[in-house]
Amino acid sequence: MIALGYGIASYMGMAFYYAPFGEAQWRGPLGIALLWPFVMLVIIAIAPESPRWLLMTGKVDRARDIVLKMHEIPGDPDQEFARGEFYQMQKQIERDREMNASWVRQYLEKSRQEDADLASTKWFLSQPTGNELHWQWASLSSVRAPQC
Repeated sequence: MIALGYGIASYMGMAFYYAPFGEAQWRGPLGIALLWPFVMLVIIAIAPESPRWLLMTGKVDRARDIVLKMHEIPGDPDQEFARGEFYQMQKQIERDREMNASWVRQYLEKSRQEDADLASTKWFLSQPTGNELHWQWASLSSVRAPQC
């Protein structure tokens, strides 16, 4: 998905390169990028809350209602599958609480240290490269200079 986003951003930069007005060359891609936060606001308003988060915050009845609604099967009047999913969620959250997991613990336990180091290194090496800045503003670097 990230590669698809980069590809679309590149094509939009190329498309707006040929815009007749200089302001449209940078305002067009920026305006298109502003569309997606509004789409996310609509999705957030209609999407159900996470049943796992509800369980972790003690809202068991609300979590159960959402799981039963999400996993409703027409030929299953007792909703055995949904109840099984909910049971697994509850047990997993109970187990997570018993483990007392934390970010610090990831580095203190030898069995998890290698995984945490690998994930941290990957994140660190991918963030400071400036790829995001380059792709978002690549169209500005190709703006034609005004003729004197």
